[in-house]
Amino acid sequence: RTLSQPTWVRKIGGEGLGNPFCVNPLNNNVIYGSSGNSYLYISRNRGNTWQILSTVAGGLQIKSVAVSATDTNIILVAQEAGPPDRIMKTTNNGATWVQTFAQDFYYWGVPLAYNPIPGNDTVYTMGSNIIWRSTNFGTTWDSVRFNPFGGLNQGWEFALHRPDSTNILIAADNATGIWKSTDYGVNWRLTHGTWGEVPALAYTPGNPTVIYGAKWSGGGGFVKSTDGGETWYSST
Repeated sequence: RTLSQPTWVRKIGGEGLGNPFCVNPLNNNVIYGSSGNSYLYISRNRGNTWQILSTVAGGLQIKSVAVSATDTNIILVAQEAGPPDRIMKTTNNGATWVQTFAQDFYYWGVPLAYNPIPGNDTVYTMGSNIIWRSTNFGTTWDSVRFNPFGGLNQGWEFALHRPDSTNILIAADNATGIWKSTDYGVNWRLTHGTWGEVPALAYTPGNPTVIYGAKWSGGGGFVKSTDGGETWYSST
């Protein structure tokens, strides 16, 4: 059977970096996003129409968004603002914001790593060459580890916090490949080496041991792991 090509309609114009896009963890009809500026948009009908939910004033483009699975009025955004860059938190659905973190993010990266399951308030970020962890959804932050990836990287490209194993993180950087930690980000192993960037990672809904990574260079295409990020093979 021949499949028809999908049709795409632009809803909001703009350009941006990172991944300023997030689905409400308690209602997948509700989506949050930004478009290379300080506006946080919301769609309540799966992206058909969008409105400005809030302006995160005092900073530049929003690069990452996380919505709490405990209370969806609580939102974090990682935002260019500097140097230093910053993380802002709202507890009232964007009516007011408080800065809780100030470090320099990697310019091309996605700063926030959050596992949106009910009861989880742990969030990770990487700024100024240090991995940081918050156990109260971004109110306070503690340093976990100085850059484990080597070189002059200022931060990861993308990081996943596994939903089935909260001690496990998978991260990709801009020069060496994909790394894995099994002790909450303290120690890391390189499990897939490549030259060039791995700008995005995603696990399979319902089976987080199946993970995909996109390759910007190093041959392009995708890599896939079926054992939780231990081994990888080309999937295209």
